[in-house]
Amino acid sequence: MASVAWLSDVEQAMTVARGEGKMVLLEFSRAPRCAGSVRLDQEIYPQDRVAASICRHFVPVRIPTLERPDDGERFNVVWTPTLIMAEADGTERHRLVGFLPADELLAQLDLGRAKAEFGRGLFQEAERSFGSIVDRFPATIAAAEADYWSGVSRYKHTRDRQDLKATGERLRARYPQSEWTKKGSVWLS
Repeated sequence: MASVAWLSDVEQAMTVARGEGKMVLLEFSRAPRCAGSVRLDQEIYPQDRVAASICRHFVPVRIPTLERPDDGERFNVVWTPTLIMAEADGTERHRLVGFLPADELLAQLDLGRAKAEFGRGLFQEAERSFGSIVDRFPATIAAAEADYWSGVSRYKHTRDRQDLKATGERLRARYPQSEWTKKGSVWLS
C-alpha cells in the first residue's frame, strides 16, 4: 500500500521539489475540525493510485492552518481543505478548495500539472496533458476545463484561430452547460 509522506515545512518542500524536478502540493488542513480534510486523509490519500500520483509528481506538504496561520495568509487560504499545486519557486498553477472523491482529485492533480506546462510555455506538452485528462476522466468536473485549455494550448502553438473555433464547438457539444463552454462561445462568432 502506498502512502503520502507529508512534509511540514513549505520552504523545505520547495527546496526538495527544485532538487527533484517536481511541483509542490500544499495541503491546508483544519483536521480534525474540517470534515473534508479528515475524509481526504482517511479515504482518499490512502488509495494507492492517489498516493502514487502525489508521490510521483509532487513534493507534498501539509500545513495545519490553526498552527501556522502565516502560511495560510501567505497563500490566501480562506477555507479548508485547500490544495495548491505550485512550482518549486512558489508560483501557484492550480488551486482546489473542498473535498473531492478520488477520480475528481486525480483529475485536478493532473490539471495542475498541465497548467504548469502551459505556464512554462510548453504548449504542445500542455495540449497532450489536458487532452489526457479529458480522455481519462471524462465524467469529472475537470474535463470541460481541460478541454478548454487543450484548445487554447493548441492555438498558442499553431496560432490558427480555427483551433479555437473547433474547441468552442467541441465544448458546446460535450458540455453544453459548462462555464468553460460559455467562455469558449466567443470563438464561435
